[in-house]
Amino acid sequence: MNQRNFNRTILLTLIISLSLPLSVFADSPQILDGKLHHLRIEGPREWDDFPEVPEANSLVIQFDAAQNSEPVTIQLRQQDVKQNWSVLLNDVKLGRLSTDANDMVLFFEVPAKRLRDGKNELKIEQVISKRTSPDDIRVGQIILHQQSREKVLAESSLEIDVIDTQSGQSTPCRITIVRADGAMPAIGTASNTHLAIRPGTVYTSTGKANINLPAGEYKIYAGRGFEYSVDQVSVKLHKGKTAHTKLKISREVPTQGYVACDTHVHTFTYSRHGDCSIEERMVTLAGEGIEFPIATDHNKHIDYIPLAKQANVLQYFTPVIGNEVTTKLGHFNVFPIKKDAAIPNFKTKSWAETIQEIKNTPNVRVII
Repeated sequence: MNQRNFNRTILLTLIISLSLPLSVFADSPQILDGKLHHLRIEGPREWDDFPEVPEANSLVIQFDAAQNSEPVTIQLRQQDVKQNWSVLLNDVKLGRLSTDANDMVLFFEVPAKRLRDGKNELKIEQVISKRTSPDDIRVGQIILHQQSREKVLAESSLEIDVIDTQSGQSTPCRITIVRADGAMPAIGTASNTHLAIRPGTVYTSTGKANINLPAGEYKIYAGRGFEYSVDQVSVKLHKGKTAHTKLKISREVPTQGYVACDTHVHTFTYSRHGDCSIEERMVTLAGEGIEFPIATDHNKHIDYIPLAKQANVLQYFTPVIGNEVTTKLGHFNVFPIKKDAAIPNFKTKSWAETIQEIKNTPNVRVII
């Protein structure tokens, strides 16, 4: 995109103005926008199910409000986001959309005194850089809550227990939560020693999860990788109440003599890839039924065994030390590697040198 085109397209902003008496906003949520809008900077569309011409390349919501003495919350819905989009309130960044193609509902906390008396402006726009390409997204259904994010997400709670029908015991699993309209909601509970949590997704290493959610109607799914069945149940959560639900899953694919393996496992802790911490990774491996994970952080040898023991999940998988040997000539996943072995030289200048460095690493049997 040349500079002239960029200057022209940046003006194609969808502006929605709301003007209501400030008394309307005293306690109840304020609907700032009830629709989803298709946005894209100039360029070809990503998929045929998007219109050829978007509504605009950014979205601006202008609304009246009173200055907030306490934190309040802005809720919005997003779909098919793959690049970096900023959310700004009165030209100050609140955060960014989640880089995730799923249909999701996000909640942004507005610090005290960030709202102005009278006119305010919320803007959603794609961050432009040398690597930016057109990103078709849908965003909207924006609500201003007169409470902090923590309070909005803790309107109700849900206790979930997932049972393996063969053993009759609770089992590690993945729990997926969607609203009645299909969107995955933000969850008001943080990851901990036995839970790994993202919007609409809860991994549990124990089969049990006690989570906070906004009040509403939800469908809950439970499964454990490709070998297990999926159970589902509908629940209605009420403000200030706790609901309880139990789901049952069972192994359906016979895999005797085989092992469920992932030979390319990263963590944000060591590789700055994705957003999964090493502690969360222990939970997700158990929840997805990965029996043979290979730790392949970039130019590092990471031993999962101590943390797996600490998280009480070592009975579910056998971790192996590996390395994604990362060079200017390519990336090579290698394993197994002897604990405390030296890191292969990743500054080599040819594949032959790189392969020889890898072969000199104690215990290595596989190079991918």
